[in-house]
Amino acid sequence: ARAAARWAVLALPREATPVVASLLEEVGDDARRRRALLYLLASFRGDAEAAVPTLLALLDEKNLPVATGEHAIFVLGSIGRAAGAAVPRLLTFARGTDHPLRDMAVQHLYAVGGMTPDIEAFYGGLLEGRDHADRVAAFDVVLGQMGADAESLRPVFVRLLDDDQHDICMWAAMALAQIGVTSEAVVERLGRLAEEGDLDIEAAALGAIRSAGARGQEELLTIAKRAEYLETAVNALFHLGHTGYPVRDHASLLLGLLRDADSGVRGNVVHLIAHLDPQPRASDFLPFLQAQVHDADSALRHGALPMAANLDEEGGHGGLDLLLEALEDDALRATAAPLLGAREADAARIVPALEPHLDERPVMDALQSLARGSAHARARIRHLVEHGGSERIRAFAVSASEMLDGVDAAEGNDR
Repeated sequence: ARAAARWAVLALPREATPVVASLLEEVGDDARRRRALLYLLASFRGDAEAAVPTLLALLDEKNLPVATGEHAIFVLGSIGRAAGAAVPRLLTFARGTDHPLRDMAVQHLYAVGGMTPDIEAFYGGLLEGRDHADRVAAFDVVLGQMGADAESLRPVFVRLLDDDQHDICMWAAMALAQIGVTSEAVVERLGRLAEEGDLDIEAAALGAIRSAGARGQEELLTIAKRAEYLETAVNALFHLGHTGYPVRDHASLLLGLLRDADSGVRGNVVHLIAHLDPQPRASDFLPFLQAQVHDADSALRHGALPMAANLDEEGGHGGLDLLLEALEDDALRATAAPLLGAREADAARIVPALEPHLDERPVMDALQSLARGSAHARARIRHLVEHGGSERIRAFAVSASEMLDGVDAAEGNDR
């Protein structure tokens, strides 16, 4: 019955608010019932505007339990701008360094009051103060609530790029990314920050540079070319690619990163190239990838295959040819087989190449993967049930055939 009544109330929050506010006054200092009613009001959000006077009266009580006061401020924050009458009270709490409700007031002041001159000055003061906890709390509000309203604090963020606390520099860069970087000098400062070797600051700085339009694209490309740390160069290219810039036009730069990076960073380069949009031109990369695959001592031998799988231009099959060639190499077969198993459109060429190696599990799995979307591969599995060359292959074919029957049945039920 209580649950049904609660849902009935939630269906008419504006009408229910005066009733809930009245109950809040009647329960006196019963903390449990107060908490339940306050949470109910919080669920009404902006529709609970009529409860603001009751909430302010609650906050004026002497000996108010801190938890109850925090719940009341939380409700005001959930009401938002409609609770604007609470701004003076919240500012008083927030400015009182020893006030027990200060932290909650700092967290919800902007939600209630918006970006007025007083509120702007208050958060700006926290950001440029020396109390680290206050600065963190202010940045929580900036990054979590303010959105475009943070524009009025832009000069503060720019100054904080030179702060001696590294996390403050990072959050300042994130705030600038949120509102967009418009100054040449700021782009250059962010570029220097990105190359200082701190990965957290680097990520934030590159994200901010990315927001600077064409000038940001120029800076990201410059960082990619000159960065002392190859990982920084790769990350700059990731951000550059997300701006719509044709990173693939800089094939020589990408190939240089592939050659020079250590094993850890090289994986990031491979991931970058594999996810470029538009994809790199096969003619730029296939000769290099072929050389790596053919070189038994190359550290890129296995990493080259996933890249090759994505480099077939329309009308060409260079990547497929390289994967089929790798399938014949004992050292590369386990890497090549899953990549071939994902190419259902090429099943007519792939299935015959897989057959000599069906006694190896990765190759079996590749054929089964192809059969999910290729009638040619499926027919071959059915044939192997009766005519598989070994007991192992026949057992695989039976298992794969049963799996395909199960898929067909499930799809039929869905239809």
